[in-house]
Amino acid sequence: MDYLDFLIEGRVPGILFHASPTQGLKFLDAKETKSTHLKVNKPYIYATDEVSYAAGFSFDWGNNEGFRFGSEDYGKPWELQVPRKHAHRLKAPCSIYTLRGAGFKKVYGQDTPEFYKTGRVKLDKEIKYKTALECLKTNNVIVTFI
Repeated sequence: MDYLDFLIEGRVPGILFHASPTQGLKFLDAKETKSTHLKVNKPYIYATDEVSYAAGFSFDWGNNEGFRFGSEDYGKPWELQVPRKHAHRLKAPCSIYTLRGAGFKKVYGQDTPEFYKTGRVKLDKEIKYKTALECLKTNNVIVTFI
């Protein structure tokens, strides 16, 4: 990788997305979010430049619960595999928020479009969904039950 590739890869978009099962938020605090990828002691706020990726994290689920979220190739739709015993959790409301990318850094070493920041972030716009399933489908995430 040459220096120009590093600069391009390290750029943070002006607008990022963050999903939450909590509606009506005005700010995000670093203590409110966790990453499935980074093992750190310091709390961060995580956001993405892909609304469909944000939708996949529109409700709280853990890796040890049997959920699987991923994409076969870059540019292909994201897929969320939901264990049937947890299907009811997709009925919870959720929101996707937009926020400014200033101060965020790219999460390196992962095949995910994640950015992180410490502190507090003001949210710009909220898109509300009646259910997490509606959020996922509206934002082109393939949902399958396993």
